[in-house]
Amino acid sequence: MRISLLNRSARAFTILEIVVAMVVAMLIVGVAVMSLKGVDRESKIRRIAAQLEWTARASMRDALVRRQSQCIRFASDGFATSAVGSSLRWKRLPKGGQLEVRRWGDTRWRKPGEGESWWFHPGMPCEPLAVRFALPEGRYEMTFDPLTASVMQEGLAVNP
Repeated sequence: MRISLLNRSARAFTILEIVVAMVVAMLIVGVAVMSLKGVDRESKIRRIAAQLEWTARASMRDALVRRQSQCIRFASDGFATSAVGSSLRWKRLPKGGQLEVRRWGDTRWRKPGEGESWWFHPGMPCEPLAVRFALPEGRYEMTFDPLTASVMQEGLAVNP
């Protein structure tokens, strides 16, 4: 009777069971790391889009409050904001990034032309506009509401 109790308590995990448990744990960690990389890429794209949305809403507000036209100028690598007669403050896209626009009536995306601007006049709606950021991390498209200059439609595609 005493011998059978010792045999039962002396049992342990086999090497095979330990290896299987470690492989499963490594798979779970690998999936989690890949998910976090996607979240990091997504947040980088959204941060740039949020800067443009904030700039558009601030330009609309400033046009109303100051009773002075405001504009956002576009380039293929960024955008800038200014009041009439003031200096430009450029926000550049990360290396390899491209900005494209689609204005009212355009059927396809295109790079902004030289000195292309989006105007905000006091007491008037702005022009309906869609902007797309193509970055190495992915692509983000946003369509602005002409009454509030806030994003009314958006789309995000993150590269693997």
